[in-house]
Amino acid sequence: MRRFYLLLIILALIIITPLSSALPDGLERVAGDLGFLNREREIINAVFSGYTIPWFSGPISSIISAVIGALAVYLLILIMFREKKG
Repeated sequence: MRRFYLLLIILALIIITPLSSALPDGLERVAGDLGFLNREREIINAVFSGYTIPWFSGPISSIISAVIGALAVYLLILIMFREKKG
């Protein structure tokens, strides 16, 4: 049953991710409104910067990024809430 839910989530991400908004999120919007958006500097080179993967282009980049993020959260939840046997 877990695999079914995981596949359902991945399918939903594949369908919904290309429809996501290109508009800035809340923090980015406030930074732009207050005039300090362009003062940002990169501290670390993030792999999923802008919710994309640099090795791919177009909507497939966002889809792969969303699926990897969902799988990471799924695995983290499995690890945190696994039942101890024995």
